[in-house]
Amino acid sequence: MSANNTDPQEQEAQHKPAMRAIRLSIAAAVVILLVVLGTAFMRGDEPAGAETQIEPGIGAEPVPE
Repeated sequence: MSANNTDPQEQEAQHKPAMRAIRLSIAAAVVILLVVLGTAFMRGDEPAGAETQIEPGIGAEPVPE
């Protein structure tokens, strides 16, 4: 068997569109990940009404104010 008669420069030219699409999809995934993480950190405040919430436990009683 003989090797295929392929030209690496020709193969590179044929694969350029696919490589661009792969790079674009990776970049889009990174942007989406950053947006999701940014949103999670921006909304990660204390829960609503945190001053009045009491964690349940053995013998936990509300503290009179």
